[in-house]
Amino acid sequence: MVRLLAVSGSLRQASSNSILLQAAERLCPEGVSVAQYDGIGKLPHFNPDLLEDPPETIIELRSIIGQADGLLFSCPEYARGIPGAFKNMLDWLVSSEEFPGKPVALFNASPRASHAQAALRLVLDTMSARVIEEASMSVNLLSSELSAEGITTDPVIGPLIVTALDAFKRHLDNQNP
Repeated sequence: MVRLLAVSGSLRQASSNSILLQAAERLCPEGVSVAQYDGIGKLPHFNPDLLEDPPETIIELRSIIGQADGLLFSCPEYARGIPGAFKNMLDWLVSSEEFPGKPVALFNASPRASHAQAALRLVLDTMSARVIEEASMSVNLLSSELSAEGITTDPVIGPLIVTALDAFKRHLDNQNP
């Protein structure tokens, strides 16, 4: 079983990024599970002085990341960049043993989020993540009132998600024959 951890970069309750990841959880192909991580808003501000003895929420985050075979990130764009809470989470993972080399698929709920996607790719490259291009995707959920269920039945978006998840599974299966 391939275990993916989905992390939305948005704290909004009705976030299109979160809804996209919820749809991915519902559309998992056989042999894949997707779990949602919704704790980024509860993480303390990054402080390098705490790296020697990190807070419990950070220990839990690192453990969850370490247990995942891969990560699904869907991140909005705020002021042409990565939202602060999402970047804060990444900062806590920079010096971790669990993150380097971790396969990541980028799901994008807005084609207008190009600056955030570029910034996120730069950060992930710096952190030694492996962005899996064939498992990454962009859809236009702007002004859409689609629910996660609506996305799963959408004749265009649903199949794109399934294709991306299948590609991620194939990539991970090929890494661990």
